Amino acid sequence: MIHGFGTREITDQILRAFVKSAKGVMHEKEKVVGQYEQTIWPTFDKVDSPVAVWGCLRGTESVIDEAGQKEQDWYFFDHAYVMNESKHGVNPKLKDRVYRVTKNAQIINDIDELSYDDYDRIEKYKEHVQLEPWKKDGKYILVFEPSDFAKKWWEVPNWTEEVMDRIKSKTNMEVRIRKKNSLVSFESEVKGAKAVVSLQSAAAVQAHIWGIPGYCAEMSAAYPVSHSIEMIDQGFKNMEYIKDEHRQRWLNSILANQYTLTEIADGTCWKRLKDK
Repeated sequence: MIHGFGTREITDQILRAFVKSAKGVMHEKEKVVGQYEQTIWPTFDKVDSPVAVWGCLRGTESVIDEAGQKEQDWYFFDHAYVMNESKHGVNPKLKDRVYRVTKNAQIINDIDELSYDDYDRIEKYKEHVQLEPWKKDGKYILVFEPSDFAKKWWEVPNWTEEVMDRIKSKTNMEVRIRKKNSLVSFESEVKGAKAVVSLQSAAAVQAHIWGIPGYCAEMSAAYPVSHSIEMIDQGFKNMEYIKDEHRQRWLNSILANQYTLTEIADGTCWKRLKDK
């Protein structure tokens, strides 16, 4: 039986819908705590079955760790790869909220094999999410700054400084760092780049859809269509561009691994992931 863990009401709604569809148990929070504090779940004792969490804050990281140690499956919910709205808003084109869900991982970093049902389900994205041709005339390298928590989680406290040194040793091009609170238009800054560099930011997914190549770590959802971080050492002059056929397979996989709130509530998400 799957167990869900509440932390904040806005995300608890999503987990409750998933847990209910799986006929599981939801552990409600005693109260909302700070991002780096431990939530108390009065009805929870220990992990002895599969678990479902939103993100890895407010104590859910300890649930993930325990599940991994005890070889229990864990279902991870977070913001969607594409067509995500801020503050959990309804996407006006899909007329629904949309989220990513992965099993035993925070993101999908390979290309999933899709079923006929998967292709039918992602048809709704076709008119809204289409690959753009590779752009080869960018003027700078754009580095996506990871959050402090991501650096801590992945144990790379100096990632930005180290990757900047790596880039600057191989090019005379301008190098920009895009922070989470940047006031510069995301689309304009990404589309003006020669390449993006990312640890695990979902922003790299959108960059690859817009035709901007990237250098990404293995924990990135864009990893299957990007260069590895180590390839920065070869310089940027002979950068390769992944074939569109492969890029489309990757995009289809990305779209199949995110779900509308309706698909989470009606059991579509659970039925697809439970046996993977």
